Amino acid sequence: MNPARALLITLLSFLLGGCGDTGYEKRGGQWHYDNQPLRRVLQPDQFKPLKGPFARDTQVGYYRGSPIDESDGPTFEPLDDHYARDKSKAYFCDTYRKGQEYYTTKHTRIIVMDSASPGSLRLIKEGYARDDTKLFYEGAHITVKDLDSFEILDHEFQRDRVTGYYMRRPIPGSDGGTFAVIGTGYSKDKTGVYFSMFDRDASGPPHKTMRVTGALPDTFATKGGGYAADAGQVYHNGKFLSKDVASFQMLASLYAKTGTAVYFDGKPVAGADAATFTVFESREENADAKDAKAKYLRGERVGAAQ
Repeated sequence: MNPARALLITLLSFLLGGCGDTGYEKRGGQWHYDNQPLRRVLQPDQFKPLKGPFARDTQVGYYRGSPIDESDGPTFEPLDDHYARDKSKAYFCDTYRKGQEYYTTKHTRIIVMDSASPGSLRLIKEGYARDDTKLFYEGAHITVKDLDSFEILDHEFQRDRVTGYYMRRPIPGSDGGTFAVIGTGYSKDKTGVYFSMFDRDASGPPHKTMRVTGALPDTFATKGGGYAADAGQVYHNGKFLSKDVASFQMLASLYAKTGTAVYFDGKPVAGADAATFTVFESREENADAKDAKAKYLRGERVGAAQ
């Protein structure tokens, strides 16, 4: 095809079909999103794709082609692919999956952020946003000690000048000014070390944090698999494991050992000989490790060594 003709066709497709990579396209007089026809467009002739999955007409805003009934079309604007606002309200929009249709169907969730001030709403990062007085995560209001000093350290941990947070929950007794992430669930401040985890079986809130008893913040380091050590002790998931720091070593597949003991996922492997204990590079005959006398699978003896 003639290059000039190809360019003309591309430009016409852009002008007639929507806005580039937004997912919206107009075909045969009907608007589509992700190749699916939109079921309810209030004003097709006034429909305008915006950034990402958002659009608007002169009545309402849209997310992934679904009208946001509470919104005001003329003043509707996206902030990113999830947050949007108009003259009177702010919105957080995303998708979710459920049940047997998990792999086939995305459902739309639209949250009207009634407590947000849309005029001052601005993005932070990673799902966080704020207005002049409040902090939000994925559209939900979060209470923090000091909004202006709040910062995101990683996906799990945050802090402000007062306290540290795990999954947006204050860590009791922590000092925000010196709070830092160590890694794999561990954090610290000038007074101590903390271990945080998600407990699916918890009767209360599933996000738990504990102070690591006796830990030395200045020398504390993670080893992987929940294991950690400082100058005086070895730990697993925040609990004391051994005082033999000098001989402690991480192995593969959640195993670790000292000069006298072997551990799997923080639990002693009964009867294992630390001096000859090794982990297979790949599982062999339903075993993943061995010593001079036996083979083991996930920390359990499964037979004699050959």
